[in-house]
Amino acid sequence: MHDQIELLSPWPADQAVYGFDAALSGENAVDLDVRVLITPRTVVIDALNKLAAIGLRVDRIVARGSDDEIGKASNLVTVWSRRLVDAAGESLDGARRLIGISIAAVLGAVVALTACSLVSASSIRGENKELASRFEALRQHWQALPPAERAWAAKETLASGVIVLEVLSRALPDAAYLTELRLEGEMLRIVGLANDAPAVLAPLERSGHLANVRFFAPTTREPDAKLFRFHIEARVAPRIEIAEQRSELR
Repeated sequence: MHDQIELLSPWPADQAVYGFDAALSGENAVDLDVRVLITPRTVVIDALNKLAAIGLRVDRIVARGSDDEIGKASNLVTVWSRRLVDAAGESLDGARRLIGISIAAVLGAVVALTACSLVSASSIRGENKELASRFEALRQHWQALPPAERAWAAKETLASGVIVLEVLSRALPDAAYLTELRLEGEMLRIVGLANDAPAVLAPLERSGHLANVRFFAPTTREPDAKLFRFHIEARVAPRIEIAEQRSELR
């Protein structure tokens, strides 16, 4: 569910609160209609603080969709519950105790392993010297390569701006377009407009050229109320890595 919220929400999942309900889709007992309501966590925390300041304790916060009938209880969806927060706190306390026990066990193991580490320190220093000599040999081999071969090798291990443009032109929906593109090393950042911002993520992930695709800033509605401005970042896979992936698929 956390991954799905990351795709649906214009905010990172850990910065949002959400609730959902589900109902059978018509007469089909297999399909479900799922409604998800999401809001920034800061909005909820600010409201709770203001109510606490006047002595009110909130047990839960519910919301309804913009098209729902006002006053109809079945339309309400719980997006925050004190019971769930308290349960999470109890789980956190248990986790802290478990972490404390684990740390104590690890410290005991560390003390026991220290003696063995001192014995093997000399062999590790020998291995480090060997690795250093191998690295120096590789560096000299690299420098000895002709400039053209070095250029090709660097090209194969770096992200290609041409490939990135081709990927974006194929993956972006027809109703989306870019207003800004930045490629710094392996990190790609794009800003643009779309009528459905969350739907832009999935095609980019399926392209095979981009990884860790996510929103890095909130999605905002444009003044015309028809388009949304999105901010997406992703890691671009070097071409040599893409070639390896394709060979594995074959």
